[in-house]
Amino acid sequence: MRTTPYRDVTRAKCGRCGERGEYEWSGVCAERRGKIIYHALCSACDREANEMLLKWFYGVGKATEIMRGYE
Repeated sequence: MRTTPYRDVTRAKCGRCGERGEYEWSGVCAERRGKIIYHALCSACDREANEMLLKWFYGVGKATEIMRGYE
């Protein structure tokens, strides 16, 4: 797990599927007991992760509305 930001995330592989990374996710989570962790994600996996998180946080109706403007 990476604890420093990427200089060029496009040189990294997606943490989920192995494709070329396009986006970087970061956050404090249980993975490293409160430390900030950085993950590279391709555009497809980034979209899936955003949609999943929005559904959990806002519910399906609001998440669908927000995802329409995501492109």
